[in-house]
Amino acid sequence: MNKIIYVAILGAGVYGAKKYLQSYANRQRFFDILDDSVSFIKKSINRGFDKDTSGNFSVEITEIFYAFEAAKRKSFETFFELQKALAEIKNIKAGITPLRLVPFKENYLNFNSTDENLELLKDFAHILSQADKLVNFTVINKMVTSSDNFDLLNETQIQFLLELVNLNNLVVNAISGTILSSNGDKINEQTKRAFERLKVAVSQV
Repeated sequence: MNKIIYVAILGAGVYGAKKYLQSYANRQRFFDILDDSVSFIKKSINRGFDKDTSGNFSVEITEIFYAFEAAKRKSFETFFELQKALAEIKNIKAGITPLRLVPFKENYLNFNSTDENLELLKDFAHILSQADKLVNFTVINKMVTSSDNFDLLNETQIQFLLELVNLNNLVVNAISGTILSSNGDKINEQTKRAFERLKVAVSQV
């Protein structure tokens, strides 16, 4: 698999990516390629953020933007590692929503910095940080190394795995499902729903 195929997978959308990643071998190839892109994403976010927002907003507001972007980046890293771990499990039955690289950073040039919108961004960042804390790699690594076949997992392990997959899918939908605001005024209702679903799931753990 090369990067042309990788781009084609992403272009095929969530359904196409899920279908491709049903194969254990394809999952391994996909994450080998995607792994090279994570450091690029980190650098792009850090390098481009100040340029995008400089001179348009106060320092306080810019810090809110940055905190939200930092939370998204941290969640991307956390759930990227989770997806790599899940990719090592053969015959996995659960549908894993793959991470998407774009849009990985919002354009805040025309963002309406109302108190309501800023409070939502703070809330979104907090929800993501709470979701990250639920990913226990000590437990995950022990489970994956003890058995890399879904069919051989016990009931407790399967339930744990399914909860992780559900959390992954909710986070992916929240951080890469849509842009924050299509008209620069209010945050999209779709985005609000995605984060609200994630908030409910996190609060129930």
